[in-house]
Amino acid sequence: MKLLSMVMLSALPLTAAFAQSPFLGVQNGPRKGMQSAIMNPAEIASLTKKVEAHVFSAQAVVSNNVLNFQNIIDESDLLDFALENADGPINLRTEAAVLGPSVGFSVGKWGFGIASQGFVKADIIDLDAGIADGLFGDSGNTWQSGSQTFTGLSSSNNQRILAAGWAELDLLLGREILAVGRHHFAGGANFRLIFPSLYTNLGLGQFRGTIVEDEQGIYLTDASAEFNIAYSDAALNEDFSYNLGSLGGFSLDLGGTYQWKKSDGSSFIHAGLAVKNLGSMSFSNNSTSQSYAMNIPASEQFRIDNLEGDLEDIEAQLVNSGYFAIDRGSEGLSINLPTMVNIYGEIRPAKAFQASLFVQRRLSDEANNNVITAQNMIVLTPRLVLGSFQIYSPWAHSQVSGLTGGLGLQLGGFFIGSNAILTGTLANSMQADFHMGFSFGVGKK
Repeated sequence: MKLLSMVMLSALPLTAAFAQSPFLGVQNGPRKGMQSAIMNPAEIASLTKKVEAHVFSAQAVVSNNVLNFQNIIDESDLLDFALENADGPINLRTEAAVLGPSVGFSVGKWGFGIASQGFVKADIIDLDAGIADGLFGDSGNTWQSGSQTFTGLSSSNNQRILAAGWAELDLLLGREILAVGRHHFAGGANFRLIFPSLYTNLGLGQFRGTIVEDEQGIYLTDASAEFNIAYSDAALNEDFSYNLGSLGGFSLDLGGTYQWKKSDGSSFIHAGLAVKNLGSMSFSNNSTSQSYAMNIPASEQFRIDNLEGDLEDIEAQLVNSGYFAIDRGSEGLSINLPTMVNIYGEIRPAKAFQASLFVQRRLSDEANNNVITAQNMIVLTPRLVLGSFQIYSPWAHSQVSGLTGGLGLQLGGFFIGSNAILTGTLANSMQADFHMGFSFGVGKK
């Protein structure tokens, strides 16, 4: 349990500073660049300039469903506060993402592109507050017997703590496939090469048991659960360092767009649909995934406060205890990317005003121990367009942190903003984030 405690204590304070989210407010703007093409590969056929060169952009996001900014300032023990005030499973999503040097260009009705991306994330998924409180706090479901304290715990959720890192090389292709008057339709695909670097997952499902605590230690008895532990070789490093791995997976995005153009050629209505992340990535060397059936009789106890070392050491201690029987396992890891659907619509009724609605819906089950997470969200973004200068304000409702409101500025290809700065400073929202980047275009289409 020392490992779990370490992760909890290190992750929860981050909620005041950084979920897999796109570049909201930028990707749905009137200027179509590589961010738009990453959102939907069909947009590679709708680039604003003949050549769109993306230099660099980055974002960092943290969202949770328990702590807000004021809690971070006021509370000295964030872990205890989170456990005491959670009214359901605790969720935390963190991600840092980089869109590196990328380029897209148009040839007639065709569009082509190549992009580089990198991701690092660490998440807590559906952590049962009662179980965490029993392990680290003072649970209400507790009774005394002599010098011992007993805490009864039960949860049917699969609770996960995961960390992942990977890079991508994206190859994009799109084409206008139909034009009827001012109505234009395009399709596209993004074939991704995946370079996995890091994956770690701890999963606990169908848990039932009793925590026994005395002056000698903390024990688990009369317990059963399904337990998963998976890690790549990089996760065995003490510093969890991120190193670019070799080619280890493929993924496919498919999309389509519709435009209703004005007489001057600009878009009046622009809409799109994309299915993303149809693929997986694999780790091989020194990587493993094992699922165990835990069974500790009521007449026996397993000491949990002595678990220490790296993931390999902890796994060995569990197996040697005799209470964890291998249910299924394999050498090597195969991890599914989060399959998603993106649906969006943009309208520009006046030259100086645009509004967009973006919906991201996850199709994969994030309770699955072999799936990377992604948030469901809906985003409304009004935008003031004054030539090359733009002000945008994304207002989102996301799966974990609820309502957020942000503000961003864009001048040509340079942008900077936050999707939660308004609600974060005014209403103590449960998300913090930041994004910025620069690109430029050459040539008229």
